Amino acid sequence: MSPGNAGVSPAFASARKLIAGGTPAFPGLRFLVTMMLVCLACHRTNIDRAQWQSMSANEKSLYVRTLLGHEKTKEAKGGNDRVFTRSIDAYVKDIDEAYARGDTRTVDAIFESMGSRR
Repeated sequence: MSPGNAGVSPAFASARKLIAGGTPAFPGLRFLVTMMLVCLACHRTNIDRAQWQSMSANEKSLYVRTLLGHEKTKEAKGGNDRVFTRSIDAYVKDIDEAYARGDTRTVDAIFESMGSRR
């Protein structure tokens, strides 16, 4: 341990060094921290009724586009029993109507029910 790190755990000293731009004592620490940040950034969130209603039309379209992309990925892997063939605007309109009728499910759940069976 260096004199500036007296009484500090090796992991803390390594983290301090990493933040300061030095080479960490644990070479895999930078990779681990980076991978954790990537996982957090890619985590898919579920939008609820209040969040959906506060979104702009462009944000709603973008969110539905991501849902369609997720479904296409599932289909490519062979694990999708539903087909989504309508336009993005049609799905956005139907989700808005579902919430206007008082539906309380998440956007994902409402969207999932809109797919037609194979």
